[in-house]
Amino acid sequence: MPRIENIVELNVSASTAFAQWTCYEDYPKFMENVLEVKAESPHQLYWRAIRDGKEVEWHSELSTQEADHKISWKDTDGPSNTGMVMVHVVDDTHSRVQLVINSTPDTAPDQAGEAEMLMIQRVEKDLARFKALVEHPEALPFGSGSPEKTGIESSASVVAGQNDLLTNTPGSPNVPTAKDSANSSADGQDNRLGLK
Repeated sequence: MPRIENIVELNVSASTAFAQWTCYEDYPKFMENVLEVKAESPHQLYWRAIRDGKEVEWHSELSTQEADHKISWKDTDGPSNTGMVMVHVVDDTHSRVQLVINSTPDTAPDQAGEAEMLMIQRVEKDLARFKALVEHPEALPFGSGSPEKTGIESSASVVAGQNDLLTNTPGSPNVPTAKDSANSSADGQDNRLGLK
């Protein structure tokens, strides 16, 4: 069972970060392909998501809950994953979120390496979206309104899925700033060094 671990630095307090992480119904705002999460009891979550183009659902049990610091879980049916989120205090206004997932990919053995790489990338993007959400709770996610409502300039060419980063958090990946728009060519390609 591959172990995937990533950390994100946040410009919010540990208590704010933990409170947002335990707002389970907000998971679709930052977790890729997650459609719905709801707490059915203080220790059990219901999940609905898209996997391999199909809608699936399962339950997970919250096995550890330490206020403002740690939660851990295990799936009780479905994908058979386990995981843990720890929130670390940096100072009064900064924190660090560490996410650890032990995942069992539902793939053939010869595709396990590719599935693990996709999971690593997904976790990295999920944490980047979480950072955008917790630092800018007023922002609207992609797919939630017109460009005028979400803060994206109408001249910017952005292709994004429903769960991509929040739109009015300048400087986040996939979020154009005025400077970015100025650095893009007429055909929509970004000409800045180091970007594709």
